[in-house]
Amino acid sequence: TNPVLWADLPDPDVIQVEISPLFNRHVSAGTTLEAEWTDVLWRTECREQGVAWMGDGGFIKFSRMHFTDDISKAVFYLRNINSEYAFIELSDEVSGEILGQADIQSASGNQEIEMTLHKPLSDVKAIIVRIWNHDWDVPRLGEVLLDKTTFK
Repeated sequence: TNPVLWADLPDPDVIQVEISPLFNRHVSAGTTLEAEWTDVLWRTECREQGVAWMGDGGFIKFSRMHFTDDISKAVFYLRNINSEYAFIELSDEVSGEILGQADIQSASGNQEIEMTLHKPLSDVKAIIVRIWNHDWDVPRLGEVLLDKTTFK
């Protein structure tokens, strides 16, 4: 038998990790993105049913997106709302352009908010979803939980 040489053994200091994407980055009409799939969270926190905003202006970001259709609407599924002065905003992370805004209708329950976008998403590569407070005099936003977003 041939002796095993040290150079033939695997390097004990090297760990190989296979990473597969959490979700498909190719988005067509009808695609749903779960809020927890975000690439970046700021002033938000993951919960069992989505991502919760507890402060004004917190955001989540989806990067490296490929919108394959001329998507012109987004539907946001919100839960556990206890803020009556909030609105939701979708923007292009690269250009900073605001793509659409919609008021959160009431301060309780679950809501589906459909937003008509200012332009199709075909050229957008990274989107930011942000919750803002309309009234600067209100000391805190309250809580808004985003469950998922569907594109039309």
